[in-house]
Amino acid sequence: MSGPAGPGGALPREGTPVGGGAVGGGAVGGGAVGGGAAGSGGMPWWGRALTGARFDADTGAADPRLVEALKRSRAAPSADHDLELMELVA
Repeated sequence: MSGPAGPGGALPREGTPVGGGAVGGGAVGGGAVGGGAAGSGGMPWWGRALTGARFDADTGAADPRLVEALKRSRAAPSADHDLELMELVA
């Protein structure tokens, strides 16, 4: 069934041509203002500066204290081990 929203019932986002795709030629390619690629919202990457964040040094490795607490809890489950885990992740 097709209505004012079109097939599937979803309305196109503001600024999106009815046929689909991003305004100005798509998110990737030369259609963005200033030329070059653009993000999914149509904002061009050209002229942007990406700066560091507070997680730059984060390796993704688990906290060694948490790893050891998990091993203890798995080897001998107890309320004390549960409390220790909760304190480490809070």
